[in-house]
Amino acid sequence: MREQDYNSSGLIVKVLILIIIILVGILVYSFLVKPFINKTIQQKQIDAYTVGQTDLINAILIQLQQTGRVAIPVGNNQSLVLIPIQK
Repeated sequence: MREQDYNSSGLIVKVLILIIIILVGILVYSFLVKPFINKTIQQKQIDAYTVGQTDLINAILIQLQQTGRVAIPVGNNQSLVLIPIQK
């Protein structure tokens, strides 16, 4: 009888240790890993936004130099036309 109690209590201890390890893993992920991943993703989004703005401005300037004007649609049946002005 005592050996059966010892085996069942040993199993309970192993299960509790496993639960504690899982909870510690969740805490580590929540407070260390996830904020690092979010920070990295946010920085990549900011970098991509900046590159997109630069690419847009460069494309507008190239089209302006090649064709002499740039038409940017701004609404229904409306567009903004950019032309170079020389003094």
